Amino acid sequence: MYSYEVELDHTADFSNQTFQLYKLGPIYEFRKTTATNKEKTLAAQLCQNLKLHDGRQITRTQKQKDADNILQGDLRRLHIDPINLPDIKSYDPEIKPLRFTIEILQFKDDRLTEHTFYMLPSPTVPQNEKKPDAFEYYPLVLIKATNQIKQEIIAWFDKRYIATCTPLFMYPATMVDSVDIWIDSILDLQEKLRVFASVPDQMLRPPLTLEYTTGDENLSTITVKISRPQALEICKRMSDPRQFLRTFEAHVENTAHFRLNTLTLYQVTSSVANVRKDGHVKISPHAYKSFAIRLLQSWVDLAVEKVFPNIGS
Repeated sequence: MYSYEVELDHTADFSNQTFQLYKLGPIYEFRKTTATNKEKTLAAQLCQNLKLHDGRQITRTQKQKDADNILQGDLRRLHIDPINLPDIKSYDPEIKPLRFTIEILQFKDDRLTEHTFYMLPSPTVPQNEKKPDAFEYYPLVLIKATNQIKQEIIAWFDKRYIATCTPLFMYPATMVDSVDIWIDSILDLQEKLRVFASVPDQMLRPPLTLEYTTGDENLSTITVKISRPQALEICKRMSDPRQFLRTFEAHVENTAHFRLNTLTLYQVTSSVANVRKDGHVKISPHAYKSFAIRLLQSWVDLAVEKVFPNIGS
């Protein structure tokens, strides 16, 4: 009998969580520091700046808490794990996506909070990089944490690794990508409905919701909802489903004499994901893996384009 070690696929980790996307520049000598050392330096910074006790090994008693009112909480856990995302390409097989998990007990309300962030690698190395071996390339960071913790993460990258971490805002084309992915998902569902007796209602019922900002104080946003049957009818009239949004906006202009394409598409909500122009995203727990991967890859590609504009294969 043979035994085989099967690596878990962590794609599902990204579903049903609201993240803010950040872009991250080249990280100096990141690989040279061990995971233990990374945990140590980040923990030291959190404890110093947020007035925390490092309780990862020794938990403080209530008597100790009462005796020292300076401390605000207990750092209960800080752990870094490499994760497996087989469909997200890395420029180096040894450079894996990373997950950081932080747990803090707040003394004032005796509440345990969890904060997580993920680092996804670049698919290729930037062109004209003079010292590629001195840097690691993780252009996309997804953070689920309080603003205070986010600022500490940003400062840690800057202080320890001379890497700039800033919010990632969506290009209009990336917002359109999220629409295209939903269109492909409902076309895929049509095929599945021909084979299977049923498909989860959570994938069928939610409409595509488009929220546009106008720049007008009196009418700041315009929201448009398109049901799955309506979208499928529109798709029947098109040769290329990727032209869906353009076709729909043209239809609105022709019938309602309103030009949506002159506005800013700020938010796209569907059965696959919620994507905002300011970089806040949430992948639906009901989204099929292939479409979740496409979303992740589109955000990696966007970060690469912004951080390494001359990247080559």
